[in-house]
Amino acid sequence: EYEHRGKVYDVHFTQDGSKLVTSSAFATCTLWDQTQQKMQGNEPIREFKTGSGSCFSCSLINEDRNLCMASEHGTVYFWDIEDGEKALLELAAHSEIIHRTSVSLDGAWLVTSGEDKLTKVWNLHTVDANIKIEKTKRATVTRAEEEDAEVGEREHAMLVSEETEEVSEPDHADMPDIVRCISLSEDGAYGVSCSEHGNLQVWDLNKAELLLRCRSPSVARVVRFHPHQSQTFVCGCDDGFIRVFEIDEMLETGSGLCSKEIGYHELCIRSLRWCGDGVRFVTGSIDTTAKLWSINSLSQEMTLVGHKDSVLDADMSSSLSLLVTASTDKTVRVWHARSGKEQWAGKHGAYVYACTFSPDCRRAISASGDRTCRVWAAKKGECLHILKASSAMLTCAVAEAAGVLMSSGYEGALHFWDIKAFDAPHVDGEGHGAEVRCAEFSKYGSFAVTASNDGSVRVFDTKTGASLGALPLAYPGHLFSSM
Repeated sequence: EYEHRGKVYDVHFTQDGSKLVTSSAFATCTLWDQTQQKMQGNEPIREFKTGSGSCFSCSLINEDRNLCMASEHGTVYFWDIEDGEKALLELAAHSEIIHRTSVSLDGAWLVTSGEDKLTKVWNLHTVDANIKIEKTKRATVTRAEEEDAEVGEREHAMLVSEETEEVSEPDHADMPDIVRCISLSEDGAYGVSCSEHGNLQVWDLNKAELLLRCRSPSVARVVRFHPHQSQTFVCGCDDGFIRVFEIDEMLETGSGLCSKEIGYHELCIRSLRWCGDGVRFVTGSIDTTAKLWSINSLSQEMTLVGHKDSVLDADMSSSLSLLVTASTDKTVRVWHARSGKEQWAGKHGAYVYACTFSPDCRRAISASGDRTCRVWAAKKGECLHILKASSAMLTCAVAEAAGVLMSSGYEGALHFWDIKAFDAPHVDGEGHGAEVRCAEFSKYGSFAVTASNDGSVRVFDTKTGASLGALPLAYPGHLFSSM
């Protein structure tokens, strides 16, 4: 047996059968010695890590000299099988999650397939040539560094009695990086962002100033400000931990150390939402559970167990009596908020990406990759309406004041339904040319703000669906926790 920290997605033997490589959660591939043949307690030879998320597939290439691993953010990393310190080459293969990699029998071609609905074939002879170039560059740099080190040692010996200015390490926050999530405080005073490499930035929005830039203990998949305390925000991180940050303390210490760690999931957290009481919040994780937490007692109140796969979204009704969860096991489930018992489970034909409740708490709403949003009786689980969409749906939200349900998804799909007349045709919001990953209402629901992978943020009239304007972005909008 070979024990991993997270779910294992792929496994391959070397050609001689002496080693085994596995890909798993926490963006990790692991190399094992198959010749040990212990029943338990096998230690890995080395690990290959790419940052955050999960590694769904891996392959051995170049006669097992190199390892290629597919990341959750669409990049294929190539490693020297004998060196797990740093990847030799990075290939921006897809714009979405890469689900599978495979090598042709002659070892000349690599094929990748992704969430972006594309299958791509790569010439491994070209990849091998680029790897050799990169190795040569690194060897040259290493020799230069060794020579510099020798010179430095001699200079240090001569100047040992003199004070020397401390040389700081390179600021990794200045390097190009994908912003994983952003959040704004309820009063609009502060903003916080976390990147793919764990760079945490805190902003004063009134002055448009960067207050702090530091390293986070782990990449924050989702960040939410406390609804009543603008100095406090909570992060759900890729290592499964729930971390609470206080901006005053961060500014005082000048570090990304959190104020409190109040608990954890076994694996990466995918969603975090505050409940209506402003005291509790609910999280969903790829460890197949959802959990209810209290910010006052700094403790976990409840674990919801029943899903067979990752929980992508979770929410509590405004009456605080029910919880709803959405999962990649193709179900939406409603739970009793006091006992934690499952009330019912509703089925979709594909992953369920998002869920919420209607303002009166009588309906649960789910959005799925089967191109539907479904409206359920919150207490009994009866499917009341199947709202057909033009593409797979990724989000859903309800504006109580406007009486509108909004859902967005792939291929620029954006739909608005009247929650008092679900049978009436929906209104389409047209303008985006790629998947819409974030869609939120203005305060009273008259307008919607959307962020898309087409590289734009747009404002829509929720009654007519008209696009009122677009803000072009330099890069696609992969994920926003709030706008």
